[in-house]
Amino acid sequence: MPGTYRIEPLHPARVDQAYTLMRLIAPGLDLSDWRDFCRTLSAPCRARSCSAVVVCNPRAYVQGLCMAQARQIPGGGPVIEVPVLLAASAADPEGVEAALTTHLTGLTGQHGGCPLRIWKHHPTAWRRLGTESAFSDEEYVACDAGLRLPGESLLSPPPVR
Repeated sequence: MPGTYRIEPLHPARVDQAYTLMRLIAPGLDLSDWRDFCRTLSAPCRARSCSAVVVCNPRAYVQGLCMAQARQIPGGGPVIEVPVLLAASAADPEGVEAALTTHLTGLTGQHGGCPLRIWKHHPTAWRRLGTESAFSDEEYVACDAGLRLPGESLLSPPPVR
């Protein structure tokens, strides 16, 4: 069902629904802690090029979640850090994944086609989103977990075979 999903900012009406997805990567996460964190995702987070979005199906159920932040990497240019990327749909995982890919493609385009770094799921990485200490240079250099994708690969169509 491509094209049937909506990408929305993670707003208060969706926080509890998104919590069920977050529990997949943070099983010990408490609902009140999640709500407190989501309240911080406002102007300061946007000022630091943060993004927290949900993917909703036509019935308004949350089927995906993506949290990302643009930053400069040590000795390099910009990168979109993606500590949370979840697609949860038994009926149409490809459609949810396509919606998330469209969102990430848009983020890459907004930042000059910079690469994405999708982090391996970690129970606490999302807590640093939007903070001054998010993704320190030392952590970036030391961390080899995750998948790095060149932004151009998302912005250009696949080759015809």
